Amino acid sequence: MTNKTQIPFYAGVLMMLCGLYAGSGFGQEISLPTNHMIKTYMNIGFPEVTTQTIAIDSFHQQVTRQQNAEGGWLSLAYTREAPSGAIHEFELSRLSFWNRDNQVVVQDSLFLPMTISGANVRGVYAAARYEYMQELHKTDENRKTKIYLGGSAQPFFYRNVVRPLNSQSFPTTDISAGIKLALIPRVTQNLTDKLFLDVNIPIQMVTTDVTHNRVENPSFTASQQSISTINFMMDMKYMLRAGIGYRL
Repeated sequence: MTNKTQIPFYAGVLMMLCGLYAGSGFGQEISLPTNHMIKTYMNIGFPEVTTQTIAIDSFHQQVTRQQNAEGGWLSLAYTREAPSGAIHEFELSRLSFWNRDNQVVVQDSLFLPMTISGANVRGVYAAARYEYMQELHKTDENRKTKIYLGGSAQPFFYRNVVRPLNSQSFPTTDISAGIKLALIPRVTQNLTDKLFLDVNIPIQMVTTDVTHNRVENPSFTASQQSISTINFMMDMKYMLRAGIGYRL
């Protein structure tokens, strides 16, 4: 992976560190206590509808609509509420690894198994998130239900390597690193003095990343085998997150 590929990822990490420093209160007189919390979230992606239209002839078309939704996964977060009322949250959003073989096997004339296509696929996806939030209509500290509005930056890294099991295809490597920016409204409900529920809907507004794709085709030159692009997308996506938190 080139150094350019890592720039958005490191920029996101730097933003997280700056947020931690800004909320730490260094050099200030602090009379109120700082609150520390830990949370566990269940993340569920809203369905995305994709439409594919295929022309059959001059008068007929076949339209296929499909709904895709990411399954639920758990994530861990640490939240720090400064005496000024500013709230900083740091989350390990996702960490996934995969290594699997996809094969198409048939029987030859001697009834022995023969692999005609397939590949070994392995990769990793990692994402972290920093969020700054403020409580709306802050009037009573003892209220059980509170409403917040926050903004987050989520650096991510993705790498997927495909190694064909036969010589009909070429090995490929796909790498992507970038940042997702989101607006996050949330509601919390106190259950006890220590336990509380947290429901929020991250509204992803902007994604910027650097991608690098490589196809190990020996008929291409070294420069032709690889391509890198910088992307900026204003793609609005939603998620539903329900969590339970504990005040330390």
